[in-house]
Amino acid sequence: MDFSIKLIALYSPVFVSLVWGITLYLKNCRSKKPGYYMSFVQFSTFAVFASIVPFYHNRPLLSARFDALFYAGLLSVFPFVFFYIRHIATKERLRFGSIWPHLLPAMVFAGIGLMIPLSLSAHEMNIYALN
Repeated sequence: MDFSIKLIALYSPVFVSLVWGITLYLKNCRSKKPGYYMSFVQFSTFAVFASIVPFYHNRPLLSARFDALFYAGLLSVFPFVFFYIRHIATKERLRFGSIWPHLLPAMVFAGIGLMIPLSLSAHEMNIYALN
């Protein structure tokens, strides 16, 4: 694989979002400061960016297998931004009971996106990936 601007443009958002997610999480995991919630935004964007990499490498079958990760990442970015802003505005710790309803659409669509590739035969999966 040659070193080109296309590869840099493809992989830099993947690695940057992963590194920032890890850094913010490790720095704020004990204190639950706003950076803690921002780390989940970064992990969600990492999931979105990582799931589209096979598409740009002309691997449609692998790209179709990562649809669930794409759906989950895409649908969870905005709730995590909401949690981040809510934590900044109220300065209170968020409880799981107030968080999970916002993430329910991401979980449902990720589950459906995961069931589709698992329920298809190899021939049907090729048709699904190519269309």
